[in-house]
Amino acid sequence: MTRILISIYFTLYLLVICSGCDAIRVLTAKEHAPEVETPESIRHFAKKHNIAGYPILRFDTAIQSVESEQMLTFLLFNHQGQYLSLRDTALGCPDKKQNHIAMKYILEHGDESFINDSMMIMSATLKDTNMEFTMKDLKKMNGLPADTSVWIIHKETYTTHLDKYAKYFETLEGDQVDIYSQYSDYLIFYGYQMSGESKLSCTLIREKIKEIEKLNKEFGPRIQLVLVNRDVMTDTAVK
Repeated sequence: MTRILISIYFTLYLLVICSGCDAIRVLTAKEHAPEVETPESIRHFAKKHNIAGYPILRFDTAIQSVESEQMLTFLLFNHQGQYLSLRDTALGCPDKKQNHIAMKYILEHGDESFINDSMMIMSATLKDTNMEFTMKDLKKMNGLPADTSVWIIHKETYTTHLDKYAKYFETLEGDQVDIYSQYSDYLIFYGYQMSGESKLSCTLIREKIKEIEKLNKEFGPRIQLVLVNRDVMTDTAVK
């Protein structure tokens, strides 16, 4: 159990350091038990929080991968299904205007320099399972632990190409979706869930909507936002 807890603690630490604001959004979410949702309740939630008007999809339950959780937070893909990295190498939360500036540059000059064909997930466990280590200790750390005599570092690299995930997209009712039919020039995914999330999640989505609307007004309707819901749904939502 100790090894499992340490692995969880350290993975959360890595997510905060490596993913910045998105991980903080999860860690500051409301703590309550997830509820079973329906297509109607999910659409009502979107309308209530002013994030309606965009396609809302879900993943087929056949996909059980941490990769899907990592990739669908706020990611941009071109029409060839290639992932476009909008973040720089700095740790922590990026400048609020950074994504907007990057997307504007892409629309003006092309996306070749932003293509990233893989991502890496990092986690770690203590070699000595009897070592006392808590989340409080992790908060004191200024960087990733380099002492491999204490830690076992796990690294997994995976493809970011949309083709890998395309077959798993469904409507809220469980109908298969040709994700490439959703495109104009670029496609942005924003993964979210109703249960267990704070209102900050919807605030961040609304901020992205404003960015996209501003860019589409300037350059034409070239960017399409797609929301991907991760809530547990009833069997009536599945074919």
